[in-house]
Amino acid sequence: MLQSPANLLPPRLLELVGLQASIGWPESARPTPAQDLHLTLVFIGPIPAAQLEALGDALAIEAPAFDLSIDAIQRWHAGLTVAVPSAVPDALRHRQQRVAQAVTQLGLPLDERPHRPHVTLARRGNGAVLPPEDQVPRVAWRDTGHVLAVREGAHYRVIRRYG
Repeated sequence: MLQSPANLLPPRLLELVGLQASIGWPESARPTPAQDLHLTLVFIGPIPAAQLEALGDALAIEAPAFDLSIDAIQRWHAGLTVAVPSAVPDALRHRQQRVAQAVTQLGLPLDERPHRPHVTLARRGNGAVLPPEDQVPRVAWRDTGHVLAVREGAHYRVIRRYG
């Protein structure tokens, strides 16, 4: 029997897909494809290909595991619609700081805004009908490490996995 792509997704991604489905999206919205849903630790932006290997090596850091409950939906600038945790565990803050430090030690620029852990559910989500706060499906996020991924066209490609 063949499995559909949805059956191949890990449980937390299936839960995030369910969270996306709880939103009434306008036609202009661009929901993030299921296979590209991820918790952003650090946004690096474009880097020279020559630095990719060094970055991959620098991100091989030890960091404590964490459990996270993604339990809120927010709309940020330009209609970016994100799922966020209402509480951020110290272990996640520690991991993000370690990753950011590794990136800056290579001289790569980081987004200067304060880190807010999030999963991008869609771009251009202005006008989306969000579920009431008390009806947002909760997504349990068990840390399994982090990845270095690059955007290729409409999707992300994982370069390296850690942890």
